[in-house]
Amino acid sequence: MRVARGDGLNGAGDARPAKLSLWLAAPLSLSLGAVAILGLQPFAIWPLFFVSLSGLVWLLDRLASERTDRRERLRAFALVGWSYAFGYHLTGLHWIGAAFLVEAEQFGWLLPFAITLLPAGLSLFMAAAVALVGMIWQPGTVSRILAFAVAVSIFELARSSVLTGFPWNTLGYWLTMEPALAQSVSLVGVEGLLPLAVLVFSLPALLFSPFAPGRSAAIGARFLAGIVLLGLACAWTWGAARLASAPALATGNSSGAPLLRLVQPSIPQREKWKPGNARPIFDLLKSLSRNRSDGRTDDMAAVTHLVWPESVFPFEVLRDRVALEEIAALLAPDRHLVAGALRIERPGEVGGAVADPYALNSILVLDDAGRLATRPYDKNRLVPFGEFLPLKGVLSALGLRALVRQRAGFASGATSPRLDVPGLPPAVALICYEAIFPQAAFPASLATGGEAAVRPGWLLNVTNDAWFGRSIGPHQHLHHARVRALEQGLPLVRVANNGITALVDPFGRIVSRLELDHRGTLDVVLPPPLAPTPFSRFGRNAVFVLLLLLCATTWLALPVRGMDEPTRLA
Repeated sequence: MRVARGDGLNGAGDARPAKLSLWLAAPLSLSLGAVAILGLQPFAIWPLFFVSLSGLVWLLDRLASERTDRRERLRAFALVGWSYAFGYHLTGLHWIGAAFLVEAEQFGWLLPFAITLLPAGLSLFMAAAVALVGMIWQPGTVSRILAFAVAVSIFELARSSVLTGFPWNTLGYWLTMEPALAQSVSLVGVEGLLPLAVLVFSLPALLFSPFAPGRSAAIGARFLAGIVLLGLACAWTWGAARLASAPALATGNSSGAPLLRLVQPSIPQREKWKPGNARPIFDLLKSLSRNRSDGRTDDMAAVTHLVWPESVFPFEVLRDRVALEEIAALLAPDRHLVAGALRIERPGEVGGAVADPYALNSILVLDDAGRLATRPYDKNRLVPFGEFLPLKGVLSALGLRALVRQRAGFASGATSPRLDVPGLPPAVALICYEAIFPQAAFPASLATGGEAAVRPGWLLNVTNDAWFGRSIGPHQHLHHARVRALEQGLPLVRVANNGITALVDPFGRIVSRLELDHRGTLDVVLPPPLAPTPFSRFGRNAVFVLLLLLCATTWLALPVRGMDEPTRLA
């Protein structure tokens, strides 16, 4: 009931608060989204997720209570949802701007567009999710939280798949900041944690609302909160027990197992392709390869495999006879070099016409004679604008091109991600960006038939995060790769030019690491893989089952209009 101006107890006028302006709601929502980034690596202040997501729910409650017109409400919800995601992605992805400063004279002018347009585009998915749930949003009810979890999960999955997909920092990662809870990704994958993450971090808004739900709705809220807390407690207990039963971390090589030497040369990106730098860089790689983890030089007699990072050669190594001879001289008999490298395919005449050469971002395995020991792996998932130019015909006419040194960009590889390295179990190869995709770590092509009858024994991720300097990007990238190891129950070897080189065990624990801007090596032994995880067997199927159950529960929880609807507290 509206109180007449001047009729209040203190004569101050209308007792109802003024309608919340969207000019205030949008920046408030943006701030809530930005706060959430502090919950991720390298900060990992994960309790802030409660503040961020519940704050968004309370804000939507306020908007819904003041806007009964459907069109007005949908516009408000879409704007607030977009603003929230924009704050989240802007603060979480601002580091991509550093890549445009590597060749600032050519790309520097694009920096403000890159750091705003990508977050703006990604935010459309959250805008759509929040607008959709706004159609049934009733402040203070259980159904709004359930519908919110379903809608956000569906559109986060879409963000991971539409066009080339970009699942960076999906909300499922929010439940992987705590080691015991992170173990659940072995069951359902990080995507399966999406609805649970929304339910968990919306709990304050579920239990405490500025709106007074009817008695049955209040009971429903407590019941749902109890179910969510019980599920969270079970997940944590199971994860803690799993970690407690895990073998102790070991860095020695007393078993005589193959010894891998991981080399992080930390070559600045702006120096890599300068004329005259090819020889010094190659000599640095060879020199570093003779260093142990403690920095002492050795004869590499115990090292069975050298591993160098992504695109480490500033030249086409397979066509450089001198370089191949020097690699052969570096390796002892029956030893191998695994290295990321630029590879140029020259198909020659195809169908009566001369086909253009094309570049591939590859992983090569070279033997002690400097020859290919196995089929190379060519990167399948390329970075948009970094390695290839979307809408090439239109954008190249505007003078744009990919950021990489290859002016025409790279071609996507057609090879299986399985990499057979002599002396080691089969590996799944992931080059840089590919490590953020759960499906790339064990795609369907490896799950059935032929060579896939043997399960891979480890994940190999070579990368070059030198593009992004000392930012939060490399820390987040490492965390994504760690989650891939957990999902598959496989150890992960991660080798960065500059970034964070690490050995990760199948429980997601870091066995050893080299930090940003550190030039050095790690001598590591592969931990044994675990039995196939439920996620590696069933993939996204578990996600779809969870979402179907949540959809049914949401439908049942929808209140009958006029019965038990919430009202604002006096």
